[in-house]
Amino acid sequence: MEEPRASLPDGAYGAELERRIEEAAGHIRERLGTVPELAIPRLGFVLGSGLGDVVQLLDHEPRLWISYHEIPNVPGASVEGHAGDLVAGLAKGVPTLLLSGRAHTYEGWSQA
Repeated sequence: MEEPRASLPDGAYGAELERRIEEAAGHIRERLGTVPELAIPRLGFVLGSGLGDVVQLLDHEPRLWISYHEIPNVPGASVEGHAGDLVAGLAKGVPTLLLSGRAHTYEGWSQA
């Protein structure tokens, strides 16, 4: 028996959910591709509350900021003090992605 798949608030799952994920990932890949040093990330971190300043620990150049609002199918952060940005940069020369801010369940988003 197949396990139930997580769904989005609008009920999307299966092929539609996978299509939305690929659309978001394609947009991110395209943007990262504009900075060759960042095109293939090796590390990724989700920054929790109070950790927004971790972005400043990345090497100064290059950095690429992508607002969640620019990424198809990704909810923007709407809580005050949560940046809502995907930040790409180098951490001691290693291509790294930081998710600074996120959507929360109390904003109507599922954890599934």
